[in-house]
Formats: sequence, C-alpha cells, structure tokens
Amino acid sequence: MLPQDEEARLMVGSLEQSNVDPTRVLVEMVEAQRLFDMRTKVVAQAKEVDESSASLMRIS
Repeated sequence: MLPQDEEARLMVGSLEQSNVDPTRVLVEMVEAQRLFDMRTKVVAQAKEVDESSASLMRIS
C-alpha cells in the first residue's frame, strides 16, 4: 500500500536528503504491488486447477 499524506511527505523528504529519486522509488513500489497482485492471482488460479484436476480424477 502506498503511503498517505504526512507519511508520504516524510518519506519523500528523507529520500531527497539521501539523494534518492522519490519518483523512482514510487515507480518501484507500484511495480512491486503489481507483481504481488499478479502472483496472488496466479496462485489462486493454480489452486482452482488443482481442485478441478482432483474432481476429474474422482470422476474417472
């Protein structure tokens, strides 16, 4: 989850003092969240496939 208001201001200030580009950090945070979301969907789909396979095995 991305930081809100005061948290964001403090984080950006800290990054700027450390000579780190806040924009780059934000992009990396968004990409990390997207990867996490994608992983969650893949795991859920894999579980559905496993359950479907188990059902087919019981029918056979």
